[in-house]
Amino acid sequence: MTATTTYRVAAALLCASLAISAAYRISRMAVAENFALLDPAQGLLHMPAHPVVLRARAEQLRLEGTGRAGEIEGLLKKSLSVDPVEGRSYGLLGLEAAEQGRDADARRLLDIGIRRAPRDFELRRAAMFQSLRRN
Repeated sequence: MTATTTYRVAAALLCASLAISAAYRISRMAVAENFALLDPAQGLLHMPAHPVVLRARAEQLRLEGTGRAGEIEGLLKKSLSVDPVEGRSYGLLGLEAAEQGRDADARRLLDIGIRRAPRDFELRRAAMFQSLRRN
């Protein structure tokens, strides 16, 4: 084999390994997002730092009403550290702050959430009810 053929084989192997690792990562993300819809706790096992899975698990804990505010806030803050422009997580943090009686934080976080997710009807509705409760 000549030197040129050796370089071509090495380049082909490198490209193949990059393609395989990219396909693995994409399929893993798809599985995690699927579990985020079906079972967020299971999705955290597949992708513990995926923002959609983190937010879905926090929403699940909020709906269960288990009183684990610290865990919910931790999940939402971790979600925001991965995807800081996602408005829904800010809104959920605002709702958690409101439940704990921190009205100034709640108002600020809900406003950020609405600005970053202007079409999120559920978030707007929750902010409206929170405002009505305050006044």
